[in-house]
Amino acid sequence: MSSEHEVAFSSLSQNLESKISKILEIGTFDGANSFLLSELFSTAQIETIDLPHSDENFKNFYNRKENVYSFVKSRNDLISKNKSIKFLEQNSINLINQDKKYDLIWIDGAHGYPIVCIDIINCLKLINDNGRILIDDIFPSKIKSDEMYDSVAGYETLEELKKAGIINYTLIYKRLDSKNNCETKNRKFVAIVQKKKINSTNGTNYNR
Repeated sequence: MSSEHEVAFSSLSQNLESKISKILEIGTFDGANSFLLSELFSTAQIETIDLPHSDENFKNFYNRKENVYSFVKSRNDLISKNKSIKFLEQNSINLINQDKKYDLIWIDGAHGYPIVCIDIINCLKLINDNGRILIDDIFPSKIKSDEMYDSVAGYETLEELKKAGIINYTLIYKRLDSKNNCETKNRKFVAIVQKKKINSTNGTNYNR
């Protein structure tokens, strides 16, 4: 088990009251999670996006510069095994121009400022009222932060949105082993986010 988000996805796929037909994934990486989603939600259409392989950030992160073409081929071969997966090379910031709606969104792109903040805000616009957004690698506390991997940006963005009455969210442990959880600085989570409903009579938000 690489991460407890896989358990969360499995649970959602077994919830008969949760009708998930359109899924968005930000951050395709090697395609394994896209393929997992396609197996769990066999009737859903899945859109997964990642940076163009020519982008310098794509090349440099995860040490892909020396084997970028073999990495891309392996990823594409995997996601092509299921026709319900549609892969797009694009910067997730461009989702600001999109008006599609999704029932489930998985955010696993850059974890630092400003990208993860933009991704979260964009996805709140794209998620259906009863949908859920899951966000990977949430650090409630981190002494040092970077643009891509370890950052408090996701957590701080969620906290501000919660204070504003826009969302509710829950954190679950990303991994359950002692190595990742004994020290606070190493402890990271997956966030499960839902928008608060808006009372149409006065425009205010209220809890579900």
